[in-house]
Amino acid sequence: MLRKLEGIEKSFAGPDMSSFLNLAIKFEDQKSLNKALNNFKKIFGGRSLKVVDGAIYKSSEMSPIEKLPMWIQDCHSACDWVQNHTKPIDQTLTTISHNDSIIAINSNHNVSDGGFMLRAFKHCLDDDIGEYPFGESPLAISEAFKDELAECEKIQPELFKHSLNTCFPFDPKDPHLVPRERRNEMKHVMIEDKLDTNLLQCFDKKLHRPKNLTESIMMAMSLTLSTFNNYNCDHESLSKQIDRLGLTMVYDLRRFTNPQNINWRYANAVSSISLQTIPNDRDSLSDICKKFRNVILEVQGPPIFYNVNHGEYNSKPYHIHGCSSNLGPIVIKRPIKDFHINAKYVTSSDFYDSGENGSDIFFLTFSKVTQTKNELSTLLCSAPTTVTGKTFHIFHETLFHILKDIPYDTNIVEAYKEIKDFQNKLSAEY
Repeated sequence: MLRKLEGIEKSFAGPDMSSFLNLAIKFEDQKSLNKALNNFKKIFGGRSLKVVDGAIYKSSEMSPIEKLPMWIQDCHSACDWVQNHTKPIDQTLTTISHNDSIIAINSNHNVSDGGFMLRAFKHCLDDDIGEYPFGESPLAISEAFKDELAECEKIQPELFKHSLNTCFPFDPKDPHLVPRERRNEMKHVMIEDKLDTNLLQCFDKKLHRPKNLTESIMMAMSLTLSTFNNYNCDHESLSKQIDRLGLTMVYDLRRFTNPQNINWRYANAVSSISLQTIPNDRDSLSDICKKFRNVILEVQGPPIFYNVNHGEYNSKPYHIHGCSSNLGPIVIKRPIKDFHINAKYVTSSDFYDSGENGSDIFFLTFSKVTQTKNELSTLLCSAPTTVTGKTFHIFHETLFHILKDIPYDTNIVEAYKEIKDFQNKLSAEY
């Protein structure tokens, strides 16, 4: 045994459910593919590791490089293929596959979180990429950020409670809920989508790119969660019914430490922290975005690290909460032709979740930037699945409707009415 799993790591590689990220990159020539493949062999330490009974072990042998079928010539299909061929975590934590134009990687979150995957993508063609010390465990957050964690203990900043984030309830008779007897049939629900960023309300025509996208997503997702409640939108004061808007946001801790310390053993360095703001009836959607931006700035640094050991992660029982992770803009340059990244869950055959501990809807986003396009890629998923496909479809469409179609100078009360009408129309059509 190398070490026990700590904290959030346990949720990424548990006996009933594990979290994986998939990365696929398409190259325009064989030479570039071979160079990237050799680099990936050096840095993806999960090929030599496994998880057994909540601990990380060194594998008896390195996982082999797999063959990706030749008919797969797009990155999205490559991600789907490697996900469907995920090996159990007690055998290996990372699998690398390739054909003549695409490299595809399936890797457990504990050995390659989103920040790790992006770093691997950006440096895949470097002449000196460095190397993971194979046979060693990835650094636990308690070790990797020991100084930062100690420093924040002196400050003890106040944190928002996860259970107070925006959420909507369900009960055994609620039509939003997957029936108890069908829970095992629907362990994972996911919608992937994309759109040109110039269709977003936050698109800045002068800058030719989205502006303040992170807080726009926070605003849109919290409103989507909130409007699933039975609020009276014709009420004289909406703010008397809604005491706060909030959801969990995923942060990459590498951003808040000395970059010279970062190496490939910093494989899983995420912290999720609740962000909340108080709306009032005079607010516009733009005002809500600004309030979220202020909270985002306030928690950067000590609060994020303090949240690692002191954050309250318990969801409100029998409620659906939200979590957002924005990987930011990712620029594609030759000889890379395309790439894709997504996240998926693997559950055991006997896994069942009653909803007693609540549930989360997760929204992963990144912008794919080339010389000719700026495209927002999105992944909306829920695992364990407690909401029906219809509810999930309406949630997804509502989220996009807010991001694309409702001007940000719209008053929040009027926006609620618009969103509820939109949801009711979808519900009748579905």
